Amino acid sequence: MIASWPVFLGRFGLWALCAGALFALVFSVLDLKSKSQWSLVAKRSFLTSCIGSLLTVFGLQYALFSHDFSIRYVATVSSKSQPTMYLFSAWWGSLEGGLLLWAFLICLFTFLAIYKDKLRGSILTSFLLLPSATLCFFSGLMLKFANPLASFDDRFTIPLDGIGMNPLLQDPGMAIHPPLLYLGFTGITIPASHAITHLLNKNEEWIQLSRYWTNYAWFFLTTGILVGSWWAYHELGWGGWWFWDPVENASLMPWLLLTAFAHSALAFKARKLFNRWNLFLVLAAYGMTLVGTFITRSGIITSVHAFSESDLGYWFLGYITVYLLFAFGFLGFNWDSLKDNSDLKESASKENAILFNNLLFLGMFVAVFFGTTWPIFSEISTGEKVSVGAPYFEKTIPPISMPALILLSIAPWLSWKRKTGKKFKNYLKIGTIGGLLSFLFFSYIRSSIGLPWLDSSWEHFLTTFLLGFTLLPTCKEFLDSKKGRFMSSYHGGLIVHLGVLFLAIGATASVEHKFQTDAILENEKSFVLDDYDVELTQDANGLQITNSENYSSFGASVHVSSDGGTKILYPEKRDYGPNWSPTTEMGLKSNWKRDITLSMSEIINDSKVRYRVTIQPFLKFIWIGGIISILGFLVIIGSERR
Repeated sequence: MIASWPVFLGRFGLWALCAGALFALVFSVLDLKSKSQWSLVAKRSFLTSCIGSLLTVFGLQYALFSHDFSIRYVATVSSKSQPTMYLFSAWWGSLEGGLLLWAFLICLFTFLAIYKDKLRGSILTSFLLLPSATLCFFSGLMLKFANPLASFDDRFTIPLDGIGMNPLLQDPGMAIHPPLLYLGFTGITIPASHAITHLLNKNEEWIQLSRYWTNYAWFFLTTGILVGSWWAYHELGWGGWWFWDPVENASLMPWLLLTAFAHSALAFKARKLFNRWNLFLVLAAYGMTLVGTFITRSGIITSVHAFSESDLGYWFLGYITVYLLFAFGFLGFNWDSLKDNSDLKESASKENAILFNNLLFLGMFVAVFFGTTWPIFSEISTGEKVSVGAPYFEKTIPPISMPALILLSIAPWLSWKRKTGKKFKNYLKIGTIGGLLSFLFFSYIRSSIGLPWLDSSWEHFLTTFLLGFTLLPTCKEFLDSKKGRFMSSYHGGLIVHLGVLFLAIGATASVEHKFQTDAILENEKSFVLDDYDVELTQDANGLQITNSENYSSFGASVHVSSDGGTKILYPEKRDYGPNWSPTTEMGLKSNWKRDITLSMSEIINDSKVRYRVTIQPFLKFIWIGGIISILGFLVIIGSERR
């Protein structure tokens, strides 16, 4: 079958993407010692890649919306009954489209950075090395193994309809979660490229240029992780919000390193500290985006998210090895010549707090990295693939993260270089009062929803204290701020820290006090949880069957009475046809005190259903805290653009 002209144009664009990146890389390498002789050619070659990526995206989207099932990828991730929004999001619905999205976003970020940062000459060609190499690799993979515009072989009959997207991905959360993560991953390419430019050309402005793009990368990555967590909680029907799955950890690892870099970059801006450490962090953060992609795309670790095993794993491993040798080899070669102020005489100073906090973030990264990759090492050593599971992370992460939260609460009130002064001591007194009040308040609320007054984990007790310890001094700081300085990057940082503490309260409470039980409900018969003051009653109509555009649902109406009110929940099972397993849609009754979720475990008959009931206190604080942190970071971004 002859391809339509948009598909043909898209295939041409993919070759242009690969060729332009290859030429940009070659001319950038040639320019390293030629005093900007090839910089303009390298720039134009890279712009060719950008145009090629646009053409490829256009060709793929045309094929999706025109239901061109002669394209193998289109037949795999879409169908005629698929809603319009999910036809568009099918772009990143599987491996081939995900690689294209990654390449497109690298083109976008690099193009913006070239003009925003006014890169020219040898600085430009050094900067283009990493994006060009990455584009060469990703476009080469698409041409060789995972072409999103490849047709079926002649021996195959073109299907009349496609298989459709995985039902779990047909959700608004998953329509925006992957591109947000990819924006974060690819955004890290820009500060990493500035770091390489500094190593090759001693560009002393690299930190200032990197901080701007780091802010955006952190914003997108954080938002993507939160949306993904929210999606997992609402869509998978298992009553949890974080599973310590390899794909979840793949986004968490670069986030930890990027967060550490965002803090230590402040120390460099203020006192020219940690230059070498900053280079290490940002280069490692980019490396972890590759490692995370390798883990999830190669099938080397079993995951509910991972794509099937393929030959891509060896190529990813090879590219990661080349990158690590190149990046850290140059870092080691230039180690002695890098300017780095090492004056850390005053222990109780902001810079030392940042240093210790960075070490804690690095400790969390190491714990997550080894917990995630342990199946690989166990299989190499014993021949068996053994996963460590959530209990490992729940034992190793809190002892590291809690000291980090303490430093997070104290560090804003410390001074650069100097000893702590009167302001710090006043805030310490105010914070202690606020911490005690917060601790007592949350203890009382726990008792009001059926939980023991003082029977809780030390992590949850600490976070309830730290919230008040930070909240009261922060309010005083805002009240004392001079007009016009109310929304500085400093104040944005305070908001971010508050958001993290809100999130920590929700995380520790939902883990410590999570309650699950099974309840078999029949029409108009009640199930009562006396200890939690919750009553469940199934509607008299029993199980109802409804048909939607691309699925059939089996659901029931359940009245949930708690906290002085009643809400009707509609848990259901959805059937998307023979190609997919049924999905579970939970019912949710939520307020700021607790979440009560109801999921169908088993349909016994048309009037009797087994439900999984989950009760989690303060879980909404996770989403509230995440939103507060994102708003705080928007304040930082806005203030630094002024």
